[in-house]
Amino acid sequence: MPQQDILSHPQVKVVSHGGLLGSQEAVYHATPMLILPIHGDQPRNALNFANKGLGLYLKWKELTVDRIVQSLQEILNNPRYKEMIQGVSATLRDQLQSPRDRAVFWTEYVICHPGAPQLRSPGAQLSWVQFLMLDVLALTITIVYLTIFILRKNILYFILSKNITKKQPRQKRE
Repeated sequence: MPQQDILSHPQVKVVSHGGLLGSQEAVYHATPMLILPIHGDQPRNALNFANKGLGLYLKWKELTVDRIVQSLQEILNNPRYKEMIQGVSATLRDQLQSPRDRAVFWTEYVICHPGAPQLRSPGAQLSWVQFLMLDVLALTITIVYLTIFILRKNILYFILSKNITKKQPRQKRE
């Protein structure tokens, strides 16, 4: 069954795993979703959907028949989900170019400007030390080590100075 045709039907509500492409298609067609994420980016997508009021997020650990029925009734009977997703869908659809036209434009652009070096990220030129942020890691470790070293020295000095003063008997003044 063609997913685009199903999602575009006005009476459809979807139960999904919350994958990125399915979520994007649901937003495009303004279809609220009940999401049961499985792995990867799906829990984050489900949480984003729920936080924006575009659908409901069900966790597998909390799944019961009553919870599913309650969530389905909420999605089907509460117009808030449809209204929210229609607003997001309108912003997604409101573009100067279609995605295909944009892809054609950028493909032709890269062909006309060989390699298009101006489009490359400066991050691609980083050394492996910079890329792995080993310099930042070394600085952080050094600061933590010095802090612990100084604290240890001060604590030992404080403890030892107390012990030395306690052990020395008081001398009488004459």
